[in-house]
Amino acid sequence: VGLRGRPREVQILLNVNFRGPRPHARPMASINIKVGIVGQGCAGLATAFHLLKTTNVPLTLDLVDATPGAGATAVAAGLLHPLAPSGKPLWKGMTSFAKATALVRESSRTGTSGGGDPFWRATSLYRPAATDKQRRQFEKNIGWEPREDLLGARCTATDGETDGFFVPDGMVLDTRRYLEALRDACNVLARESGSKVTSQRISITSLDDLRPYGYDATVIAAGAAVQMIAELRDAITLDLCQGYTVDMIKDTMSGTNSADTREPSILGQPYVAFHGPTRAIVGATQRHGVSPEEALRVLAHGPHDASPDAIQNATTLVQNARRAVPELDDHAWRIGSIRSGVRAMPTRTHQGSIPYAGRLPEDVQKNCWLIAGLGARGLVYHALLGELTSAAVLANADNETAFAEYAELTRWTVPVT
Repeated sequence: VGLRGRPREVQILLNVNFRGPRPHARPMASINIKVGIVGQGCAGLATAFHLLKTTNVPLTLDLVDATPGAGATAVAAGLLHPLAPSGKPLWKGMTSFAKATALVRESSRTGTSGGGDPFWRATSLYRPAATDKQRRQFEKNIGWEPREDLLGARCTATDGETDGFFVPDGMVLDTRRYLEALRDACNVLARESGSKVTSQRISITSLDDLRPYGYDATVIAAGAAVQMIAELRDAITLDLCQGYTVDMIKDTMSGTNSADTREPSILGQPYVAFHGPTRAIVGATQRHGVSPEEALRVLAHGPHDASPDAIQNATTLVQNARRAVPELDDHAWRIGSIRSGVRAMPTRTHQGSIPYAGRLPEDVQKNCWLIAGLGARGLVYHALLGELTSAAVLANADNETAFAEYAELTRWTVPVT
C-alpha cells in the first residue's frame, strides 16, 4: 500500500533513499514526493533544509504559514548557548548547540543574509548571579576551571565572591535575517536537487484542511499556533507565554563618548544581546497562560507593537537593562522598536524543558510528524529536531526507530495510565 494511494515505489523510495547529505547529487528517481510543512519558523525551515539536502528524490515542498515571520523566532534576541539558567547543561545541549551553529554557518554560505554584513557573530556571554542560591548553583554546576565540555564556561568572582558565570564561545544572531537565509538556502538546494519550494499563506485550524493538497507527508511545526489545530489542541500540553523584546539603537552621531559596547552579551532577566556596537536587543517580559485565541491575535497583528501595554513593558525592560548594563544608560541609546511574540513552552521534566517531536498516530493523520514546545530553546534545538524529523519523513519511520536516541522527545505519545 503506497502513501495516500501513490505507487508503492514512492513508499520504497522514502524507505531506502535516505543516504546522508548529497547536496550536489541528482535525484536517483523521477517520482516526485509532495511534503507540506506547517510553520515557517526556525524548526519548520530547518526541517525543510534537511529534507532538501538529504533527499535523493525530487520533492515538491510547500511551506505553509498564515503569518510567516510573525512567530517567536522573529522576535527572539538571538542568544545561542547550551546552558540552563542554573548553569547546568541543557538536555542534549552540546549536541544541539553544535548542530544549530553548523546550520547557521551553512545557511549563511548557501543562502543570503539580507545584507552585506554577517547576520551572526561569535561572542562571549555572561550571566550575573542575582541571589545567593544562584551563586551556589553556579559553583556546583560550572566551577572555577574552564569547562571545555561547555564552551569554556567558568565562574567569575568579585572580591573573592562568585558573581556569575562567563561563556567565551557563544553566538548571537539576527533571527529575522537568519530565517531569510534559511529560506534562500532551501531554494538553492531545491534547484540543485530538481525539487520545488513554494510558500502557502494558509490558516490551518484542522488537519483536514491539508487533505485537498494531497501531501505524501506533512510536518507540523507551527509554534504557538499548533494549539489552534483541533486535533492537536489536547494532544500535547503547552503553556503559551507572551512577551516583549526591545530593539535598542545607538545614535553614533550624538557625539557621546560612551564605551564601544560589543560583548559580552548578558543572560538572565533582563537579557541583553549585543548585535555589534550600535544595536542591542533587550528582553523579555513573560506572561504565562495565554489562550490560543489570544496567541492567534498576536500572530495576526505581527511582531511590531506600539500599544500602550507594549510601551509600558518596554520602558520597564529598558530601565532594568540599564541597571544591569551601565553602558546602556547613555542618551545615545534609544528604543528603536518593540516586538511582541508568543512562545509555546513544554511541560518541565526532571531533565528540564524538553521539546516535543514525533509521528502522529495514523488514526489522527497519516504520515504526519509534529515538532512543538521549543519554548525559549528554539534556537538551540531547531537544527537537531529538523534533522531528526526530516530523516523520519524520508525513511517513513516510526518513533521508536527515528527517535531511538532521543526518546524524551516522544514522551507526549505515551498514554497516561
